[in-house]
Amino acid sequence: MDWHVGNPGQRLGNGAATDADEDMALGLLNACIKVQQGSWPPSPRGIDYCARAADLIEAIYQYEVDKPGANPPGGLANNLGDELLPGDFWTPVADYPQGIVNLSYFAPGFYTVFGKFTGKEAEWAAVISRNYSIVNLAQRKPGNCSRLVPNWTQYNGDAQWVSWQPTNYAWWSYDAARLAWRVAVDKRWYNTTEAAATINEIGSFFSSVGFEGIGEHSMDGWRTGGGPWPFFVANAGVAIWAADRLTPVTCGAATGSLKESRESAYPVC
Repeated sequence: MDWHVGNPGQRLGNGAATDADEDMALGLLNACIKVQQGSWPPSPRGIDYCARAADLIEAIYQYEVDKPGANPPGGLANNLGDELLPGDFWTPVADYPQGIVNLSYFAPGFYTVFGKFTGKEAEWAAVISRNYSIVNLAQRKPGNCSRLVPNWTQYNGDAQWVSWQPTNYAWWSYDAARLAWRVAVDKRWYNTTEAAATINEIGSFFSSVGFEGIGEHSMDGWRTGGGPWPFFVANAGVAIWAADRLTPVTCGAATGSLKESRESAYPVC
């Protein structure tokens, strides 16, 4: 599905976006299970939700995951493989030779479900592992005391400049902030080691900032835009709520003491 569709149905932008594709795939998969269990009636239009879910999941893996050796076309030939591309029309080999990932599209909990549903658990586990490693690389860049990630990231964890976000490409902004709830889903559904480590760090930073200070942030912890806006507070609240261990952080707007807890975050979530 094209990433930008108007009402009623105008094509305003070409090519698929990975975050939309994976959200739609999970919706189709849920519909499949609901029908199988008798909770929903079959599609009145004769849509086979299970088949459509399987088709879309396979398309995501085929066209929106950068395997080694320039596969799919436009992907890098010298990459480790299993990096999540932002869509099916991106050409890192021509435009982003260091790779490009939008970590807010990374939905590890969904990918475990996709693997179980399609019988490709090893393939999707590799995607999960590789993209958590990019998260970790971004979190540990020199000067990143917040342990947040930028909107756009190279395969080595560096921020990737993009023309449509010439300033906030390197911030925790309207893209990157969604990583918090996507990882929180993985933590809640599967309680993986990687999810716990990531959400504990993000949750600790925002707990140390407090909801009144949350918005767009640079990697050194300072708020770079207005706020607090509901979008940023909600994503930060999910991270605080999902964390097993909140540790005081001293970094930019975070002043070394915990201002929020799971209990204070719950109403926000």
